Amino acid sequence: MRLNKLLFLLLVQMASLSSALYRADSFQPFFSVVESFTEKSLVVLDVDRVLIEPKDAIMRLPNQRLLWELRQKYGSHLSQQEHANLSSLVTLQEGTRLIDPRAVEFINHCKAKNIPIIALTATAVTGFGKIRSVPDWRVNDLARLSIEFSTLFSDCTLTQVNGKGPSPVCKNGIIFTGGYSKGDVLEAFLDTVGFMPDKVLFVDDLLYNLYSVQNSLDDMGVEDIRVYHFLGADKIPNTIDVEKADRQIKTLIEEQTWIPDDSAVLERNVSAGAADCD
Repeated sequence: MRLNKLLFLLLVQMASLSSALYRADSFQPFFSVVESFTEKSLVVLDVDRVLIEPKDAIMRLPNQRLLWELRQKYGSHLSQQEHANLSSLVTLQEGTRLIDPRAVEFINHCKAKNIPIIALTATAVTGFGKIRSVPDWRVNDLARLSIEFSTLFSDCTLTQVNGKGPSPVCKNGIIFTGGYSKGDVLEAFLDTVGFMPDKVLFVDDLLYNLYSVQNSLDDMGVEDIRVYHFLGADKIPNTIDVEKADRQIKTLIEEQTWIPDDSAVLERNVSAGAADCD
């Protein structure tokens, strides 16, 4: 009975969002959205599956089931810490790519117009494995792709959001939620920096994040809220070579080395593996 009630409430919430929900699979529409935005407005972008995607196919969201199966196949004996170390090694070496190259142009366009633009990402605020600080790593990884956000707001820790682990932090214009609700975190951030936007554009690939943020902004009294469900990552062809992926995970776990999709070493290893089977 309780589950049915929760499902009903979720459907009601989504219905309230649907009337104001837009969809986009590129950054092109956002240029016109911010035409009327000023230094009193705010643009908020998600990071993963909005700005960037992993370069290697096995690390992309549609292939997470296969990734799990391969990790079980070769690494079921590993401890949680060992898995964390290997995951961090991949994160450091595998790299990311832009989903839509116009994202960089859009960010720079907003900065040129003095429109505050920040990122809001459901990413850890501490470190894991060999990565000492996820925020530091993320800032540097995005800078490699020429993505840098507004520095109008000082770095801060949102200590008023707590109870489920370390509090969210803002670093270089990127807010790391640490697993807390994006709406709660954004509201806490705006309260901390003392900024009440007249208009907000929020872009995310997950519906519950869109609802969370819109609900919080509504409660704050923001009158003009544009929320966009971004589907650009779904346009990327999901071509994966299962044999390559198998070799990648096997090598990672047995040799603690990550071999990217475009590596000649991986091609030779796959060919050698096929020859061994002949």
